[in-house]
Amino acid sequence: MRQTSITMLLLGLLSFGSLAHAAESAIVAKSGAATLRREDLQALLATLPAETRLAALADDATLEQLLRSELLRSALVAKARAAGLENDAAVKAALDRARDELVVRVLVEQQVKLPAGYPAEADIKAAYAAGVTAAAKVSEYHLAQVFVALPDGAPADKVTSGLAKVGAVQARLQKADFAQLAKEFSEHADSAGKGGDLGFLEESRLLPEVRAALVGAKPGSLIGPVKTAQGVHFFKLLERRAVAVPALETLHDQIADALRQQQRSLLAKAYLDQAAREAGITVNQIELSQFRTEAAK
Repeated sequence: MRQTSITMLLLGLLSFGSLAHAAESAIVAKSGAATLRREDLQALLATLPAETRLAALADDATLEQLLRSELLRSALVAKARAAGLENDAAVKAALDRARDELVVRVLVEQQVKLPAGYPAEADIKAAYAAGVTAAAKVSEYHLAQVFVALPDGAPADKVTSGLAKVGAVQARLQKADFAQLAKEFSEHADSAGKGGDLGFLEESRLLPEVRAALVGAKPGSLIGPVKTAQGVHFFKLLERRAVAVPALETLHDQIADALRQQQRSLLAKAYLDQAAREAGITVNQIELSQFRTEAAK
């Protein structure tokens, strides 16, 4: 009979009180001779960022994948050691550097602790308002297209047949029903059967050539031919609108997380800049240039 969910089971097993008084440490996962006991899992979770740790404890699949990844890591480490890779000079140098980088990262993280309650609600609202203002300047285009595959570097016979199809579409573009043209000629499988309808596409998702062709276009306009690296496109602009922005309540936590990360980055940069000044670093540009020239030979 299947036990309760992994999350509920491990939440019980991982309580600090239970671990401190457990007479025998139960195995929560194993692979061959390798095992993961409760204290091993607790130690593993303690090394993770708070967000990652909480995500693992909130979802069965995520927590199970964490266990599997750790056991796989242990198995691969055992193979590497059996192969004597720990004694390889290059590996030792890489390990030393990785250890140093980890120590430095922890040092920097200790210097960039944010004050309690950061960011303030006023900051979150201001960031949201700025996002709304920026989104108002970004358009979404509801497009239909007829696409003729004519990739750059195509063989001569493909170019000839492709140009013939482009000419046929262009000859009927102004008078024929655009949806019918798409069904008859378009080589874009996902949209051809829907009369070429691509749905709404945000400006940033469009190829530069397409964005340029849409500048100043009004709903109902026919645009094309537009040549891209993939082929030739004919478009009909069905609708244009500003990007919709979800309510503040929906984005509140994401904005707060982004502001915290932004502030951590700013504090980390300020700390590193100050540390560099205190270190008094100087570089002999002449010697450096000579070294680079010789090393490149």
